[in-house]
Amino acid sequence: MIEINAITKSFNHTKVLENISFHLDEGKVLGILGPNGSGKTTLLKILALVLKPDQGAYTIKGDDAFKASQKFRSMIGYVPQDVALFDELSVMDNLIYWSRPGGNHNKGKYHKLLEIFEIDQYSRKKVFILSGGMKRRLNLAVALLNEPKILIMDEPMVGVDILQLKHLQEHLEYLATTGITQIVTSHNASAVINIVDQILLLYDGKMRYFQEKSEFLALCNHNFGNLDETILKLIYLKGE
Repeated sequence: MIEINAITKSFNHTKVLENISFHLDEGKVLGILGPNGSGKTTLLKILALVLKPDQGAYTIKGDDAFKASQKFRSMIGYVPQDVALFDELSVMDNLIYWSRPGGNHNKGKYHKLLEIFEIDQYSRKKVFILSGGMKRRLNLAVALLNEPKILIMDEPMVGVDILQLKHLQEHLEYLATTGITQIVTSHNASAVINIVDQILLLYDGKMRYFQEKSEFLALCNHNFGNLDETILKLIYLKGE
């Protein structure tokens, strides 16, 4: 469904992404892992059609995503790392504002989304009173408003507690069963390892590793199941 080939991006003559390539089938979940500053956010902005690369190709269902950006933007739900909400509006008004222009405001649908993310009791409250974790869950609800076929999430697990994390993981797993293709970044492998099908490891703007999760977990077994140690070894070996 999604294929990128040799994506490269620079800012102020500094390369932040270099020759990134991968393929992701429909309904699959890709986890992009790497430390802060590795290029994850820039890559997601390109995949969400917010940025254009300097070089490389990006296709969705075989079509050039940049040439048909208007068509594909309606298929993409994007959850940025920085929460994109209006603090002075209520939770419900944020959903109404971010709905597709000209669409019917189905408050039943909005309440269902809020129930899924366990914030329905705050529907009339202004966003500024919400905790960081609640804001992130509302941000994800906003991304799902228009029933995207592709869901792109930048560090959605940050700021959520253990119980919220479990519920969020369960919902993302459910979305995959409905055929929604997902791409999620994290600097914490343990937060996303249960929900992904493939692992892509970025470091210093370069792709150090890309494999099925089963292959990655097999490597982890050689490191006594330690996810972080495995990632560090992959970064070190690939950086040689």
